[in-house]
Amino acid sequence: MIVNPSIEKELKRFMQDQNRTYMYIIYALFALAVIFKPLAIFGAVFAFVKRDELPPNYQAHCSYLIKTFIVAFIAIFAAVISLIFWLVFAWYIYRVVNGFNKLHNGREIDGTSWLQ
Repeated sequence: MIVNPSIEKELKRFMQDQNRTYMYIIYALFALAVIFKPLAIFGAVFAFVKRDELPPNYQAHCSYLIKTFIVAFIAIFAAVISLIFWLVFAWYIYRVVNGFNKLHNGREIDGTSWLQ
């Protein structure tokens, strides 16, 4: 317990500045993730780990960033799945049309091939 109120005030201000620095680092990781994607993972983990140690206003920022990461991750995952779906769909249509065309023209088809 600190007796001198001015020292206690300085320590409180220092801790608040340190917490603000943590938040700047977390936001910087998220901002730099626009260029280098894995930094968002580090930012989300850092926000999750530090969230309970921070004052309520900074905890809200951490929750906000964690939710941002989760939604972005789900959206990117859905976009990749969608892209794969459309590629497989196009491959399927190509195979059916190509096979029907070869059947109609009396040409042989290679039943062992995956691409033709």
